[in-house]
Amino acid sequence: MHWHSCGAVQVRQTSEQIVGDLVNAFLLESFQYGDSDFVRMRREIHEELLNFLRFESCSPFLRLGGWGLIEPPKDEAWEKANEMHLMNNKLLELPTSPHGSQLKVLFLQSNHHLRAIPPMFFECLPVLQILDLSYTRIRSLPQSLFKLFELRIFFLRGCELLMELPPEVGKLGNLEVLNLEGTKIINLPIDVERLTKLKCLNVSFHGYRKNQSSTLIPRNVIQQLFQLQELRIDVNPDDEQWNATMEDIVKEVCSLKQLEALKIYLPQVAPLDHFMRNGTSSVYTSLVHFRFVVGSHHSRIISRLPNELAIKFELQARSLKYVNGEGIPSQIKEVLQHCTALFLDRHLTLTKLSEFGIGNMKKLEFCVLGECYKIETIVDGAENCKQREDDGDFYGENILGSLQFLRLHYMKNLVSIWKGPVWRGCLSSLKSLTLHECPQLTTIFTLGLLENLNSLEELVAEWCPEINSIVTLEDPAEHKPFPLRTYLPNLRKISLHFMPKLVNISSGLPIAPKLEWMSFYNCPCLGTLSDKEFCSISINVIIGEADWWRSLEWSSFFGFAHQHNVFVPIKRDEDLTTQLEEIENQLLAQRQERKPSQQSGEAERQERKPSQQSGETERKERKPSQQSGSGGFIKAPAFEATTASKKMKLPANMREGNAKATVAKGDDDDEEVDAKADDFINKFKQQLKLQRLDSTIRYKEMIGRGSGK
Repeated sequence: MHWHSCGAVQVRQTSEQIVGDLVNAFLLESFQYGDSDFVRMRREIHEELLNFLRFESCSPFLRLGGWGLIEPPKDEAWEKANEMHLMNNKLLELPTSPHGSQLKVLFLQSNHHLRAIPPMFFECLPVLQILDLSYTRIRSLPQSLFKLFELRIFFLRGCELLMELPPEVGKLGNLEVLNLEGTKIINLPIDVERLTKLKCLNVSFHGYRKNQSSTLIPRNVIQQLFQLQELRIDVNPDDEQWNATMEDIVKEVCSLKQLEALKIYLPQVAPLDHFMRNGTSSVYTSLVHFRFVVGSHHSRIISRLPNELAIKFELQARSLKYVNGEGIPSQIKEVLQHCTALFLDRHLTLTKLSEFGIGNMKKLEFCVLGECYKIETIVDGAENCKQREDDGDFYGENILGSLQFLRLHYMKNLVSIWKGPVWRGCLSSLKSLTLHECPQLTTIFTLGLLENLNSLEELVAEWCPEINSIVTLEDPAEHKPFPLRTYLPNLRKISLHFMPKLVNISSGLPIAPKLEWMSFYNCPCLGTLSDKEFCSISINVIIGEADWWRSLEWSSFFGFAHQHNVFVPIKRDEDLTTQLEEIENQLLAQRQERKPSQQSGEAERQERKPSQQSGETERKERKPSQQSGSGGFIKAPAFEATTASKKMKLPANMREGNAKATVAKGDDDDEEVDAKADDFINKFKQQLKLQRLDSTIRYKEMIGRGSGK
């Protein structure tokens, strides 16, 4: 549930402050997964809360979510509860008419076997304020629901069999949040205009309509919802009825003064003109979040782009998806000025991304290009080249200086990422670059571009058959002895798959001192991993075919990899993507396991100190002389010897070698934080134990009364 949508938190900054306070109080912990940062409840807190709440059946908060229930609670529980959590169960039916005079919150989502709600079910729930029926199999809503005059938040997400929202919904005058995402309703009743307190409306129109002339959203309904802060309208792009009424709806949307979040599909570019108020102030500036899908297209049953990419794009704050575009419309340039994310899907005429205007993409952080067959390069630096009048020197703008993630998929005629001169700051924020199926691509990085990529953390290139190295040295002068510099200082992950002409990684340039992950597949011409190119001290894993690994020419780096058992073989008869995901999940799990347990206390931290000292001695012993020229390697973080039964099983020699190589790390600051966390958690546990004892007594009394009936 979104705090913003529920009215609990009005602004993003406030919610971020709350999360920060919970982290500082040791109730939550922060962690990183892939490209994103997350928070979660600490394991110890979660376990203690679960143990405590299992005995709270008599409390006003009845939490039975995920218990596998097939029957609902008895009448007594409904009478006493203020909050009832019954989600993620296997309920087949609900009570006919439960008496819950105090019940304010009812969660029934994800009961996938629940097909109907009794007609009188809501008759005696007069103060219900929050109701979630998402992801159930219900086909209709009972009339008793529309007597819930106190209802403020109503979720019906993912109710795929629900095709009608009854007009009686207009009686719910206190409703603030109505979420119909993923339903199959065919239209909104005009009575929705009576919901004048509505702050969040999320609606999907993907149902089959016998009468194609019916209007999806009646005229003037949206503009009556003047308190709307969030509006999301998801429609089938094949629906001609939406195309006919869309422009009127856009005009009404632009009249909403409190709107902060908007998602809408526009089959043509022209309606974007309405988002300029009086030609001066822009609606875009008042929107904290928006997602525009612009361009006529047919819905795809199966997308060629990976699902995880679509999910990441959905998470971006202000995004534009432009489909089947032609030319460079001024409206697209205007919205681009406010976008943090762009998905250019099947543009028909564009030859380079920079044609949209470098000045219009200064805020762009996330960019996806897919099936844009005319594009030959992303940026032509020569077009941005200017000459100073005083000294005659040439200079250029900072191009795409905010861009962090760049994904290029199925680019039939793409030859290079960058063409021409590269100015300081260009692509300097880029963290992740993915190239998939670019058959004409010959140049990924030039030396000039490489010098700007200090933030790059991940490089993935697949099905790019013309690439022989990720670095192309075009000028003969670039072949002179390289300066004492290591490029890509923050690169941690490199994956090169289906690259039949790849002969080396970086044309002899030293790169990636922090590299942790290397993955190679179907790169038959890659005969060595050169110590002139790799100088990482942090290699966790090298992935590839076993026969390729055995055939590699010896080098200092190759010897290091053998010594530390970091190689993991790929099976040719299994899906590559699935295997890589398993390996990545394994590494992530083992990193979490290696963290000091919050319950271990100070004694365990003291025991780790000798191993830290021995690790320092070992690193000193392994440090080569400067005359060796091997780049130098120290002991790499490695896998732990033990794995859970459900986790991927690693080669035995790898587990043994890495178990010996594991070196615990710590510092005084971490120990101080751990000590505070231990103290807080112990006090928290003691408090819960006292409350649990009382709850257990009350629970047994309730069971006794129940059995005596």
